Amino acid sequence: MLAPAIRHFTPVDLNDRAGWVVNRLAQKYNKSEHFIANYLRALSNRNDCLFLYADFAVLMAEMVCVDPMIDKWVVQERFMLLQDRQSYPQIEAAARIYEQVRSWAKSAGIERVILDPASDVPKEEVRNYFWSKKIFPEEILTVRV
Repeated sequence: MLAPAIRHFTPVDLNDRAGWVVNRLAQKYNKSEHFIANYLRALSNRNDCLFLYADFAVLMAEMVCVDPMIDKWVVQERFMLLQDRQSYPQIEAAARIYEQVRSWAKSAGIERVILDPASDVPKEEVRNYFWSKKIFPEEILTVRV
C-alpha cells in the first residue's frame, strides 16, 4: 500500500503538481482551465474548506450551514479525485485522507459528512474511516422550475 504524504493544498501545488486536477475538473464541469485554476486558488485560502493533496489524490470538502435557524452545519465533500482511478493501491491509500476529514469535522462540532457521489474512492473504502462504518442514504426532493 502507498503511504501518501497528505498536506493542505496551496496555490503552489496548483502550479507544480496539480495540472491533472485542473484538467479533470475542467472536463467535468465544462469550464476553462483558467476558470478552474482561479476557483481552486480561492478555495485553498478559505477557512471553511478542507483542501487536501497527496501526490496522486486531491480532496476538497466544505462546511455548509443546512439550517441557519438551528445553526446546523455539515461537511459537504465537493470532490475526491485520483490520478489513476483504476489503481487499487491509490484508492486504498487515498481513502486514508478521510481520517483527516473526520477529524476536521469533529473538531468543528459537526456530526455529518455528505459524501460526493462521484468520488473516485468507492464508498466501501470511505466508510472504514468513520465511526459508524455505515453510509446513510438520504433522499433529496427537487422540482424543476
